Amino acid sequence: KGLKEAEEVLKVANMEDEERREYQRFGEVLSDRASQALSIKVEIEMAVEKERRAKELAVRKEQEKAITAMIKNTNLSDEEIANALSVDVERVNKIRNEIK
Repeated sequence: KGLKEAEEVLKVANMEDEERREYQRFGEVLSDRASQALSIKVEIEMAVEKERRAKELAVRKEQEKAITAMIKNTNLSDEEIANALSVDVERVNKIRNEIK
């Protein structure tokens, strides 16, 4: 790898001034494009994570509504409600205590 880099440095050093400026501008353009691509990638990842969190929150709220409804409208135990809704018993118990 070091040999290739040395060859590239020598190649650039032997260029005419105008050719060297064009080469440097081309390198800057490539660097700018790489930076833009990275920025876009990061923005997309952030948007995806934000959407994932929003969906997760919506699911949790729906589960809480279902838990609350089952507590108020049935005589099921916390364990039975947890099993029926595939949630933790502790969560059902916490909501039951908040309702009281």
